[in-house]
Amino acid sequence: MAHLFVGEWAKYLGKVGEETHIRFRGGEGYVSSEYLGKERFLEIYFIDVGQGDSILIQTADDKRVLIDGGKDRSAYSFLRWKYNLKKY
Repeated sequence: MAHLFVGEWAKYLGKVGEETHIRFRGGEGYVSSEYLGKERFLEIYFIDVGQGDSILIQTADDKRVLIDGGKDRSAYSFLRWKYNLKKY
């Protein structure tokens, strides 16, 4: 079982009855079609970067703003995970 959050990417693989077969970060499975949508939402993330927090804002039109990423790689590691980036 996996939990998908608002704004999580999912690749459509097909429809099976009332469910949709999807691939998501870390696996694939089935989800009720009523819970899927194509509209984006405003997303705000607070990232622990050691002595404080970094803030990532992603707008509905896919613009991203990173505020105070810090000196270590914590914010960068989160961004690599969030956007499924393979390369540094």
